[in-house]
Amino acid sequence: MYRSARQFPINALPLILRDALLDLQEKTKVPIELCFAALLGSLSLAFAGHINVQRYKCKPSSVGLFIFAIAESGERKSALIDGAFAVHETFIRFVRKKTSEQKEAGKAAEVVWKIKLKSITDEIKVAAKKGAPTESLQEKLEEHFKKQIPRPFVPEMRFKDVSPERLAKAVKEWPSVGIIAGEGEKPVNGRAFQDLSLLTEAWDGAPLKADRVDDEADYGDEPISQTSMTIMVMLQASAFEKFMRKKGEQALGLGLFARPLFCNPPSTQGTRYIDMGFPYFNGMKEFDERLLHVLIENWKAVTDGGFERKTLKFSPDAEKYWIIYFNNIEAGCSDLGEFSDMKAVASKLADNMARLAALFAYLREDTLEISLEDAENADQVLEYFIAEYQLIFCRPPPVPVPQDQADATRFDHWFRDRIGKRTDLEREDVAKYNLSELQRCGPYPERKSPGRVDAALRRLKNQDKIWIVRDGKSVEILCNPRYFGHINNFVL
Repeated sequence: MYRSARQFPINALPLILRDALLDLQEKTKVPIELCFAALLGSLSLAFAGHINVQRYKCKPSSVGLFIFAIAESGERKSALIDGAFAVHETFIRFVRKKTSEQKEAGKAAEVVWKIKLKSITDEIKVAAKKGAPTESLQEKLEEHFKKQIPRPFVPEMRFKDVSPERLAKAVKEWPSVGIIAGEGEKPVNGRAFQDLSLLTEAWDGAPLKADRVDDEADYGDEPISQTSMTIMVMLQASAFEKFMRKKGEQALGLGLFARPLFCNPPSTQGTRYIDMGFPYFNGMKEFDERLLHVLIENWKAVTDGGFERKTLKFSPDAEKYWIIYFNNIEAGCSDLGEFSDMKAVASKLADNMARLAALFAYLREDTLEISLEDAENADQVLEYFIAEYQLIFCRPPPVPVPQDQADATRFDHWFRDRIGKRTDLEREDVAKYNLSELQRCGPYPERKSPGRVDAALRRLKNQDKIWIVRDGKSVEILCNPRYFGHINNFVL
């Protein structure tokens, strides 16, 4: 349906990400742009709960990305998601093992804690019956609750489809959640995209507040803070068009579709050969290890009650580069500017560039500074997604077909149909038609207007498809047998 006009800038990626990309692409044989979209979604989901990014004169904001990749059936989308997000499954297995160990190790401590709790509550009951003061006992109870054994938990961070209420609960327990789907028709046309304004706010990092709450827990009216959300959805063009027909206007109007990165690369189907001579290359290993390290560090901080996101800032040179980038985008939003037909998207480009730069910087190492190279690389990658967005959403309207060309095409088809049905023609015979016959029996719209018939025939004559012979008032149309292929069932 759509085709990329720009080659993906693979050399702009950090080495860890580049190696992972080449490894995943070699294993799946899918377009490299789809591989990058999946890996970027995995990176965003892992890091968005751990770091923020601070732009010039702005408060720290989320690094979570929204990514939509359009890919046809047979593009191995589910296998690609499984490969890119395998590290998250490894993390969940690690947490389950640790929580099981903690639960076993904490059984004795929990029994002692409950015994002490009962002892304190019994003292309060006795004092209350006697009418004695209970303030000191209440303070003792409050201190005891502070020593309560933390409840081991396994974070719920990855969903294919999710209601706003369940999303609200997940965000309250874990600082980064994502809607991740290799077959995205269900989430985009399901519960996950029922409230588009909530998703828009989630990208902005605003506190989430569900209209309803889960039956198992009461969150009251307290907004869910520290929201960082990732969307990585791959879907077929038909599913995307279905969503656009139903909610496209709303998604564009609310600004939801101004925030994501879109891509629709050409298919590699038909070229996905098995190469037995390709050497083994485990480029995903370092990428997965880095993400797993960050996820485990985050989990320990959350369970210990010391969770706080790190904030990455631009180095002086990188900040100058970002400011120039921002100003160039702003200039491009003028009436005759590069982004005049996509101003809403342009307003989020500098934010997305900062998010990409922060992810690139922290993927390499535990740093709080975004380098100039990170900013430049993020700029290059974003250029690809800008070009993709323009191809998908800003395609120019079709060029109007001149009336005489449209009429000539209909006459072309009319002649072919008539000649194909005739049995009175020999192979080298030329089919002849009188102009009056065309005006009487020719294509309906044209025969009502002699001027349109004449213009259409002139165009066919100029293309050497017909010859026009005049004999007094009589005008005959001769069809060139070398063009009109079938005469008396022979192909000339």
